[in-house]
Amino acid sequence: MMEQAQSDIGGVVSEQTALSQMASRHRVVAAEQAAAFDLALRSAFARMGNEWPSLGAKVGDVTQRAISVAEVADLIEPGMFVAMLDSATDQLGVALICPVLLNALVEGAATGRVVATANVARQPTRTDAALVAPMVDVLLHQISERCAPHPMGQGMQGFVYGSFLPDPRPLSLLLEDGRFRLISFDVSLGHGSVRGTWALILPAANDQPIHSASMAAVAQARDWAQQMQSAINASPAQLDVVLFRAQLSLSAALSLAPGDMLCVPVNALEGLSLCTMDGAELGTGRLGQARGQRAVRLTRDLGPMAAQDGPSIPKAASLTPIIRGVSSCAVQDGQG
Repeated sequence: MMEQAQSDIGGVVSEQTALSQMASRHRVVAAEQAAAFDLALRSAFARMGNEWPSLGAKVGDVTQRAISVAEVADLIEPGMFVAMLDSATDQLGVALICPVLLNALVEGAATGRVVATANVARQPTRTDAALVAPMVDVLLHQISERCAPHPMGQGMQGFVYGSFLPDPRPLSLLLEDGRFRLISFDVSLGHGSVRGTWALILPAANDQPIHSASMAAVAQARDWAQQMQSAINASPAQLDVVLFRAQLSLSAALSLAPGDMLCVPVNALEGLSLCTMDGAELGTGRLGQARGQRAVRLTRDLGPMAAQDGPSIPKAASLTPIIRGVSSCAVQDGQG
C-alpha cells in the first residue's frame, strides 16, 4: 500500500512538473513574440522619422491594449488631432496625436526645425492635416510591412490615411461595435525638446486576414489616382480676361462695322475679370504692363468655387455704339 501511495504521489508530481514546464515554455514564447512585435513597431516609427530628418523623432515606450468603442471617446482631449483610417476590407481605424506633438510636427514639417515653445491651445486645422497626413501614411505602411510576419501583427495590414475629423464627437458612431487595439507611441521630437503621444486605434484581428491580392489592388488604385491627378494638373487651361461687358440690341450688334467705337467706362481698367471658358469668375484685377506686354495684376482672389456655385457673370450695362464718330467718353484703343 505504501509503495502504491508513493507511486501515485510520484505520478502527480511528474504531471505537475510537466505542466509547469509547458506553461513556462509558453510564457517564454509569448515574451519573445511580444519583444519582437515591440521591436517591429519601434522600427516602423523610426523608418517614418527618417523620412523627415528635421523632426529628430525618437520613440520611447510603446504600449498596446484592447479597448472597446465606448472607451475610444475617453481618449479624446481638447486640441487633439483625430483622423480616420481606411483599409482594403472597409474597416475603419483612428489616428490620434496629442496637441503638443501636433504643434511640433506641423512646425517641423513647415519650417524644417522643431523648437520647444509654450503650448498654445488651438483646434487642429485642415492645413495641419495636410502636413501630418503623409507622416501617418508612411507610419501605417511601415507597420503593415514590418508587423506582418509576427503573430501579434495580424489585422494591421492595409490601413491608409482616410480623412481629417475636425469634430471628434461622431467618432463612436463611425466605428463599428467590437474590440479594438490601442497602440500608443511615446514620441520625442527635436532631440528630446518636445515629448508627446501618437496613438493608433485599429480593429482587433479577425479570422479574415487581408490577402496580398487585395493590398496590391489598393496600391494599384492609389497609383492610378496619383497619375490621373498629375495628368490633370499638367493639362492646359484657358482663362479669359474680360475688360467690360455690355448689352446691345440685335440690330445694333448686326450694324457694327470696322471703325465703329464702343464707349468703355473709366473704371473698367481697374476692374478686369479673370474668367473660365464657361464664364465662371475666378478673380479680379487691373490692367497694366510687364516686359513690354499687356498684363493683368490680380487684386482679389475669389478662392476655389464650390460645386453648386454657378458662373458669376458681371452685370452687363446698356451700351449704344458710336458709329464712325469721335466721342467724348473714355475710349481705350484696342480694348473692348
